[in-house]
Amino acid sequence: MYSPGASPLITKQHVLDGQRRRRKLRLRWYDSLQPGPDFYLEVKWRDNRVTGKHRLQMRSSEPLSSLSYHGIRQRLEGLVPEPLQRDLLRFSEPILIVQYQREHFATDDGLRITLDYGITYYDQRGKHRISTAFPRRLEGLIVLEGKTPVGREAELRRWLHPFAPRATRCSKYVHGCSLLGHIRPSDL
Repeated sequence: MYSPGASPLITKQHVLDGQRRRRKLRLRWYDSLQPGPDFYLEVKWRDNRVTGKHRLQMRSSEPLSSLSYHGIRQRLEGLVPEPLQRDLLRFSEPILIVQYQREHFATDDGLRITLDYGITYYDQRGKHRISTAFPRRLEGLIVLEGKTPVGREAELRRWLHPFAPRATRCSKYVHGCSLLGHIRPSDL
């Protein structure tokens, strides 16, 4: 399954790992490196240990790839519900596109695992429109993420045996910012 994700409308100062309170805005599309008219707008947030995500399925009258970043923002201003307008106004500098392939695994009773690989980044700083020139691949990073309903973590550990899972953070976005020189590797 080819599943590129994208984060072109994120400002790095608001989303570096380790911040107790943070929000990030991202656009996400699937099955093509260039976005079409169908996409998702996501606002991910964290307040200490509590996290959440607002996810809106959206459609533009034109493919996003044919619009400038200014044009994308103007379209979003007319589509985003009022509670999320402040996030759209705060996050205006495009930073990067993250492309990767993802495999999904799930049980019928709620245990899920995703495997992300082939992670590639496209620098968007200073760009006026979506650019997929000069890809930078992050060699050797494979992200295996398990998700389970609260209280069933032991089942996930058994499912992953003989691997010894550990709870840790791993942000493809932060790794990309480091690879592209937007942050120092010590910020990881």
